[in-house]
Amino acid sequence: MESDTDVINFDAYEYTDKIALYPKEWNRFLERGGKLAWGIVPTSNEKIVSESVETLMERLEEGFEVLVRNGVNRERLLEASMITPSCSTSTMSVELSDLAFKYTSELSQRMRERYFA
Repeated sequence: MESDTDVINFDAYEYTDKIALYPKEWNRFLERGGKLAWGIVPTSNEKIVSESVETLMERLEEGFEVLVRNGVNRERLLEASMITPSCSTSTMSVELSDLAFKYTSELSQRMRERYFA
């Protein structure tokens, strides 16, 4: 967060609680215009089949709340966030890889509608 990096992409499906340990650093990163790419859509075959856009939205919003409760500015966090798969989809079947990107797109659209409409 202290480097010149503009975008930090992280596995939000598994590790949001870990990044929440650094609220001061996140606030500084976001204040200087940094973007946070939430890898909230799982990319393992076993995990994605048990999820839906609704369950992922709940998980994402819980992640936002964890950061906000720890002191990260909500408005800045929302404005600086984007949605991505948690990792590469290269080990997934074509059908499940397509599902991961479908979830990513739909989740992003729902977040825009909820917070920026």
